[in-house]
Amino acid sequence: MKRTVFISHSSKDKATAETVCRFLEAQGISCWIAPRDVTPGKNYGAAIVDAIDGCKVFVLILSGESNQSGQVVREVERAANANSVIIPLRVESVQPSRDLEFYVSSSHWLDATERPLEKHLGALVDAIRNWHTPSTPQEKSAAPDISLPVASAAQQWRSALIIGGVVIAIALCALAVFFAMRSSRKKEPAAPVAVGSIPLSSPSARFPNRSGRRALAAEPVVVASASAQPATSITETNASPPLTASTPAESVAPEPAPAIERVIASSQLKPTMYIGALKRYNPELAFDGDEKTAWVPNGSGPGEWIQVHFKTPSTISSVSVFGGDGVDFARYQTNNRVRELRMSFPNGFTRVFELEDKMQFQRFDLPKHPLLHSIEFEIVSVYRGTKYDTTPISEIAFNRSD
Repeated sequence: MKRTVFISHSSKDKATAETVCRFLEAQGISCWIAPRDVTPGKNYGAAIVDAIDGCKVFVLILSGESNQSGQVVREVERAANANSVIIPLRVESVQPSRDLEFYVSSSHWLDATERPLEKHLGALVDAIRNWHTPSTPQEKSAAPDISLPVASAAQQWRSALIIGGVVIAIALCALAVFFAMRSSRKKEPAAPVAVGSIPLSSPSARFPNRSGRRALAAEPVVVASASAQPATSITETNASPPLTASTPAESVAPEPAPAIERVIASSQLKPTMYIGALKRYNPELAFDGDEKTAWVPNGSGPGEWIQVHFKTPSTISSVSVFGGDGVDFARYQTNNRVRELRMSFPNGFTRVFELEDKMQFQRFDLPKHPLLHSIEFEIVSVYRGTKYDTTPISEIAFNRSD
């Protein structure tokens, strides 16, 4: 039987978890909970994995016991890799452990520390119903059948002659204008193109799921010009759920990229001197279309994040990531490279990209083509460098479905 909600809990919180399960099922929300739903004779670990993969929503009973439970941590990691909606229900006044902090923050959890527990479970029901999406899209309503009068054959013939004449006249006018413009261009040299710039300003709004997380670095971390485009010819890899890079595809010209308003990051490495020049690592360099420049966070990588905000909501069909230093292969190897990158939408949904250790763009398709005004990327894990413990991201490019 397919369930909607997987309830993760420490064995010492069994009574609390069963109370939550009974309340949800009384509201018509089917739940999977151990040990009740483990099929007799089936391997316990396999049953847990199958249940998490089969449920759309993952409810974590967050307490002091589950905070220290290795089994609970493994279940949360599995849910994140399965792109489940993770809803922590905090039943004790605890902060997430370091093993859980990638997945749980104060902006995500439902606080149920005040007793009785039952008075908070209505909010949990609302959260599940808001996050849960039907497995099959609704059918589009059929357009009404409007019958139009059919013209006679003579009327159709006369109309065709008139339309043909108009088309020929327009074509002749267009040719005349074309040759006139071509002649004028030969006489006048082309004026130089002026390159404009966008003034930088400190961001005033934060990503919704960042409240309670690390503050921005003291050094301004803002966006540059919004005209950055992906490289015109790149080698990419396609990915399908679970969004893992696979066979390289042929190089293709990118689709139009959305205009970027600003970029925010958790931190950035201070400028350094490199071959006699000052080298910067600002976050906007991850979106400037140049693989030789990179955003480099101040830490080793995991837990660092970067947010991009678009000028207008854009429908994104895929994301291409260059997860390392693109200057040369030696610098690519000596620095860390991104192994797993979590992409978060403003509504809380997430996807984890698994990159291969290759010095190239890797493309990941987004099947639902969501309409977004901002996106956040968080480094989850890295391939370790041979010399430096820093993790550059040379480029992130978006393909937009118009």
